[in-house]
Amino acid sequence: MVTASPRVGNVNHGGAALRGAGSGALAGLLIGWLFGVFTWFTPVLAAFTLAVYGLVFGAVIGAIFGLVAHALQRGRRDFASVRVMTPTRYEVVADAEVADEATTLLAKMTGGV
Repeated sequence: MVTASPRVGNVNHGGAALRGAGSGALAGLLIGWLFGVFTWFTPVLAAFTLAVYGLVFGAVIGAIFGLVAHALQRGRRDFASVRVMTPTRYEVVADAEVADEATTLLAKMTGGV
């Protein structure tokens, strides 16, 4: 297996803030919901309210941290990439009755076996 990281796009200040807001909102929502679940008074309303407050607060803090982290890198990492694993070789398993046909088909597809 070979690992590659092709570029999928550029990241500017707005994109970095948006990605930070997304991750911060998710974390804030989870923490706010957990605090709301463990309250003793009106737990359903408190869970929903604290989850919404956590979502908003997490999004704001995440956006700030994402923007600051992007600005501190000064353009050294201003692209987005995705890690991809590709195989270096394949193994084909075929029954003995169809092995010759499989070899012929593979030879046609790849230009040789």
